[in-house]
Amino acid sequence: MENKRDPEENPRSLYPVRFALATASVPGLGASPGVWDLLLNIDSDIVLSSFLMETHCMRQVFRMRPWIFPPEPQAIQEIFVRYGVIREFAKGAVMEHGGKGDAAQVGFLTKGLATFSCLDVQSQTHIFALLAPGRALGDLDALNPHRVAVQVDFIRPSSVLIVPRARFLESLRASVEMMEIYADLAILKQESALEGMLANFTLDLEARLRVFLLSAITSFAELQRGGWNLCPLGLTITELSRILSADRSWVSTKVNDWIKLGDARKDGRKLYLHGRLFDSVWDWGCGKQNLRSSPEGLKAEPKPIEHYAELRRKRAGLS
Repeated sequence: MENKRDPEENPRSLYPVRFALATASVPGLGASPGVWDLLLNIDSDIVLSSFLMETHCMRQVFRMRPWIFPPEPQAIQEIFVRYGVIREFAKGAVMEHGGKGDAAQVGFLTKGLATFSCLDVQSQTHIFALLAPGRALGDLDALNPHRVAVQVDFIRPSSVLIVPRARFLESLRASVEMMEIYADLAILKQESALEGMLANFTLDLEARLRVFLLSAITSFAELQRGGWNLCPLGLTITELSRILSADRSWVSTKVNDWIKLGDARKDGRKLYLHGRLFDSVWDWGCGKQNLRSSPEGLKAEPKPIEHYAELRRKRAGLS
């Protein structure tokens, strides 16, 4: 019988077990540290300290990487190419969307960089998604007429194709396949945002920095575990600190520490990170041969519209 708790057979089971045992070993959160000795027949202090100090978690629950939204499938991009009007946004500008009925606007970023963020009760900004070119802005809000407390902040000068909400929805409703592709896309985006929030809640600052960089690298290229990886999008220290709600001097010091250790290097304004920097990052979706940041376990991208058309033909018994 398959052992669903065996991490070698079911890697996804590893995180709940680690989490439950770790919390049980922390005073005030459950049983005494001896629970590790009883359940696993190993020294609880060694395992707990090793896990908490050396392991960071990237994807903890869902399929999508934290913070980095997936690119729009070709079929969605074509809506903006066909009907969009270009609009320029300066660095620091905010794009309003949602809450205006059919007068609301949906955007598609063609150049620049933006974030999704919200304000807390003390008016502090919290970023939970980074939007690179090829991503839509305000599309999730377009699905309903209600306003939510989320805003698009442009952290670089940006160009955006703007489409009225009514036109965007009309295009989505043009076929069953379009609705299906967007339903799956919306789920992936929400998963990414939730993973970003989980990272903010559960990881310390250095862990968040490593996890964010790994998420960014694997969103645009394959991770070179034994070599150098370019920090994507030309992200600067200032931008990294803003995304992670960290002090700029702390991020700068940490990167310089990595450079001294040989885990990072700079070439002009480009930052390169060695793959070993991410050996301590655990991901529930990695392969059973490697319970760390296996590139094979990081695949979750929107499917083309042809995939949904084929599914529909199969449902109808046509293929």
